Amino acid sequence: SMAATPLGYDETELKERRRQQLRVAMVARDPADLEPLRTAAEAAREAGLPEAELQQANELLRRLESDTAPVTFTDLPLQEVERLQQASSREEVVAILMQCLYLSPDNGFQTEILAEFYYHVFMFGQSLKFSAEKVSSLVSVMKTLHTSSIVEDRLEENKAHELLELLLQRHSRQLPPLSFGAFTEKEAQAVREFADQHFFRYYAMHNFIFTQRQEVSISLVDTRTVPAVLPLAPLHASFEVDPGEVPELAEFNFGNATAVQGVGGNGTTQGTVTANDTHGGNDGNSQLTALAPSANNAGGAASRQAPAKIPQEADAVSQAIDAVIAERLGSLNARFELPPPA
Repeated sequence: SMAATPLGYDETELKERRRQQLRVAMVARDPADLEPLRTAAEAAREAGLPEAELQQANELLRRLESDTAPVTFTDLPLQEVERLQQASSREEVVAILMQCLYLSPDNGFQTEILAEFYYHVFMFGQSLKFSAEKVSSLVSVMKTLHTSSIVEDRLEENKAHELLELLLQRHSRQLPPLSFGAFTEKEAQAVREFADQHFFRYYAMHNFIFTQRQEVSISLVDTRTVPAVLPLAPLHASFEVDPGEVPELAEFNFGNATAVQGVGGNGTTQGTVTANDTHGGNDGNSQLTALAPSANNAGGAASRQAPAKIPQEADAVSQAIDAVIAERLGSLNARFELPPPA
């Protein structure tokens, strides 16, 4: 049998109850939920829940603690603040700030802008005669504001204002461990005005500077497995040539049977002919080849019978078509005639 726990549950029932309590507490989203989540995680660990089930709760607990804990002396420890306050030149102050805030010179103008910004933040605290904890809180608040709103989360300006208010509330009320009263209400108002003048006034500029832009050039290459079909050349009416106007064809009467001297013999050839230019011959003259069937004898004489007269047949067909069209159109015209007046 299972051993009973001090609460009267056996070990299995206790683990299940602690598991359910941990799941309910893991909806934590704000500082008020921090302590219930920490209590549920510790109770689940005491009940013997495996670390794999506690890992997500521990990560959420650490994130809430980092998001809600005061930032005093986190970026600028007490010794570094004292060094800053004792520095005798602007260059010395900037060097200490870059070392403590991990600003690398390799980032170019972004580092220069941030170093200038944090230098003015520190000098603003000095002008108000802030103590070491106030200076550290001021620099860390402005660093958290810039990092969250510009670099990491890319917040809109109104959301960045809300973040600043949360940070100032966390550092202007003495409610440990949720808040630390580093600033008075008057000092917190002075920090708001400073942020409006030196940060939010140039909010678009900060966004532009820390926006990483990469230009990519893309070119398309058409790889074909077979050659592409050549584009068709346009044809125009101006390209047409009247055969009667060609000097080389002046002796031929196209459309009628023509007697033409056959190539290679003394006979005559009747029919339609086509002129083919032959290059590379001894005389370079054009040869005429008849399209009608031919028969060559041994002596080279040829006799070709001309086909029927095509123009007369075409004229007869054309007249028949015209007659049919006239008949049809005549009957249609009769339908559209208005009836005679009564």
